[in-house]
Amino acid sequence: MIACVDVPALALQLVMRAHPEWDGEPMVVVEDDRPLASIVWANRAARTHKIRRGQSFAQAKALSARLHAEVVAESALESAIDQLFELLMPISPKVEPMLAQPSLFWLDPSELSLLFGDLSR
Repeated sequence: MIACVDVPALALQLVMRAHPEWDGEPMVVVEDDRPLASIVWANRAARTHKIRRGQSFAQAKALSARLHAEVVAESALESAIDQLFELLMPISPKVEPMLAQPSLFWLDPSELSLLFGDLSR
């Protein structure tokens, strides 16, 4: 058996954690710091303003004057992946991060039977 642990929109979650004062406000992660940079992630509040992945920051800013944007450094993502890996290790000694998708991990769930009983259920 193999289990999948997926942390959706990891970069967006890092921005939300770094800026709790933006809670409820439209927020996006952009690929770099320029007006034509593409939006990589958009939170629910941004999506209600019709802001979507792939739009440029300039297009999105025209849809919401209150839009907050941040670039998430590769090193910050790598650090978050390392922290997630460390959190998963006590659950299963066989954890493998999927490098092509930084928020996805594969793990052997056999150790989870101690917590949850028969895994076939």
